[in-house]
Amino acid sequence: MFVKNMGLFFLISAYFMPLSYDKKGAKKFLKSRCNMYLIPMILGLFFIILPLHYFYNVNFRHNSYNFLEYAKYIFFGLRDKPQNWYDKWLTVWPDLKFAHLWFLEHLLVYSVAYTLIRKIVKKTIIISNPDTKPPTLPIILLCVALLSIVTFVVRIWYHLDFWGALLGFIQL
Repeated sequence: MFVKNMGLFFLISAYFMPLSYDKKGAKKFLKSRCNMYLIPMILGLFFIILPLHYFYNVNFRHNSYNFLEYAKYIFFGLRDKPQNWYDKWLTVWPDLKFAHLWFLEHLLVYSVAYTLIRKIVKKTIIISNPDTKPPTLPIILLCVALLSIVTFVVRIWYHLDFWGALLGFIQL
C-alpha cells in the first residue's frame, strides 16, 4: 500500500516547490535541496547500501572480492563487466544503485530539473497570493485518477520488483 501512495508524496512535494524556489532563489534553493537530499543519500549509499550489497555479493553471487575490491570493481564498475555476470535481482551494471533511497535521488533530480526549467522560463510563480484559490475537488480527483491510470499502465510493462536505470544512474 505504501508504494501506491508515493505518487501522492511526490505531488505534495512538487506543490510546495515553487514557493520554496521563489522565497530562496535558485542558488539557495539548490543548496537547501542538496542538504536535504544529497547528503543523506551519499551517507546512506556508503554506510547502508554499499555494505548490504557487499554481503549480498558474498552470500548469493559467491564472489571472493574483499570489501574494497567489490566497491571499486563491482559496485562502482571501475572495471569491465564480468562475462558471467547474471543476477536475478540486481540486474543493473554496475551495482551502483541507491536501492531504497531512490526517492531521495528522484527528489533531487526533480529539484534540479525544476530549477533549470525556472531558469529557462524566468517567471515567478506566486502561490501565496491571497486571491489564488486552491484546486477544486474535481481537479484533485482528476489528478488522482490520472496518476492512478499512469501507474496502472506502467505496472503492466514493469512489475513491482523491476529495477532499471535511466541514463545509467537514475534508479527506476
